[in-house]
Amino acid sequence: CAAGGGAVDGGFTLTVDRQGFVYAAADCGLGILDFRVPSPGTGNYDLEVFESDSRDVKVRRYPDVNTSCALLARGIRQGGILIGGQLISYDVNDPLVNQPLAPPELYRLNTFDCLSSGCGGRNPAPEAMAVTGDPPVAHLAIADWGYQMVDASVPWNLQIVDTQHSKDIYDPCSGHIDCDDHAYGIAACGDYTYLADGNWGVMVVKNEFWGGYPARATTTLVTSYHTSGDPGDLKVVGDRLLVALGRGGMDVYDLTDPGSPALVGNVDTPGEAKGVWASDLNWAYISDRDSSAGTYPAVDEDGLRVIDLATQLTRPAITGNAVPSGLSAAGRVYVDGTRSLAYLCADKLYLIDVSDKSNPSPLGNFAAAEPRDVAASGSYAYVVYQDSFKVLNVSNPAVPSEAASVALVNGRSITKSGNLVYVAGAGAGLKIFDVSVPGVITARGAYAATAYDVEVSGAYAFVAADAAGVLVLDVSNPAAPSLLAQKSLSPKVANRISVRYDDGARAYYAYTLNGVWGSSEVTLNELAVVEVK
Repeated sequence: CAAGGGAVDGGFTLTVDRQGFVYAAADCGLGILDFRVPSPGTGNYDLEVFESDSRDVKVRRYPDVNTSCALLARGIRQGGILIGGQLISYDVNDPLVNQPLAPPELYRLNTFDCLSSGCGGRNPAPEAMAVTGDPPVAHLAIADWGYQMVDASVPWNLQIVDTQHSKDIYDPCSGHIDCDDHAYGIAACGDYTYLADGNWGVMVVKNEFWGGYPARATTTLVTSYHTSGDPGDLKVVGDRLLVALGRGGMDVYDLTDPGSPALVGNVDTPGEAKGVWASDLNWAYISDRDSSAGTYPAVDEDGLRVIDLATQLTRPAITGNAVPSGLSAAGRVYVDGTRSLAYLCADKLYLIDVSDKSNPSPLGNFAAAEPRDVAASGSYAYVVYQDSFKVLNVSNPAVPSEAASVALVNGRSITKSGNLVYVAGAGAGLKIFDVSVPGVITARGAYAATAYDVEVSGAYAFVAADAAGVLVLDVSNPAAPSLLAQKSLSPKVANRISVRYDDGARAYYAYTLNGVWGSSEVTLNELAVVEVK
């Protein structure tokens, strides 16, 4: 290398920033060249040359900390042999501050060690790099190893992204795709990375993370509303949010702007609306609890209400009522649309035929007392009680029977995703069970955090976690759930949650019902919106 003369020997790649400084990654090191006023011959000069065996360099602006950083991929040699690689971040907000040949440690922010030869003896040095996203992710083509992703959202804290990729040849050294030969080049766009490999040709890798970002998340409290009544439940369906408001009936919010729900309708109910369910914008189902303040004395106030949403979303109306004999203390509700079968948690579990919306008909019940929550699929219902989780055979809904049961501590809510059931157990944490074999419950994993409600979308579980607020968990490996993000809603505590993914914002929105603890229970009085991206 000829420092100060503008020459960099053995060059690999060049990039230029918005100011006109050129960054050259070369065998002899990284050169930073001043091309703000381009001129031929010797009119340009090196500001810095360092870090031998440099392979690729990219410069990104970080507006949140008002700085620019260079990300450099380089190899590490010992005795002339490549034994490893690094991704290094540098503060280059003002390259002129750095004098020629100054020690790079003066403005090095962080060094991330790529794979080492300890993984099998092959060449582990990065050959090329692509940087995508905002905040950025570095995609590295690593010689004989293949593909590795690094979270560069915080330039002084570079982190490997431990994701699952679609390529079948996955090396046991975590966090990369094994190419079996030599990775020469790389490009990335959206959710896909394209790798130029000496044996396979072009490999296409799908990065399985939401919104183009890897398995990490940031949370923002967007807004909160004081609610009327005593809300008990909420449910997102399409671009609407339905909130069971106790004595206030059910509110309907428009989620066209997902971060700013707009109240567009309400329906009153005879009692206190404690649970709500909907799977489309045609029908909603409310569990109604007896209330001395009821306004419809001719109707028994404990029961199931069928709500017509399709006719007029802003003025939904009660179409039908079901009042099973002996029902009291109605709570949460779930409807299996494929069977037109409603499950109502109350003093016991009630099964109701809702095929005729104007005349829903009670079918049967399961005698175990006080179910907290329920989900269902086909011939089986999944019910959480304070002290147990039960699988019920409901092939004959008039006579449901117990198929399996496991003990719980303080069960609160349940959701089913595929063959997995997620149970929120308050201070006992989140439990994950496999129910793929009918009548068999197999424990798959757990997460030790207070959990009052849970909803799952893809590989992510969203938890209403009481005083901890909202938790976002990566459950792609159900045996080892991991925390991606957490948002406190203090001084309120989060008790109910429902989630919507917005394509335009490329973010999830978690809608929570929050409140304050009394002597033995939470009084809910707030609807909050948390953005997760």
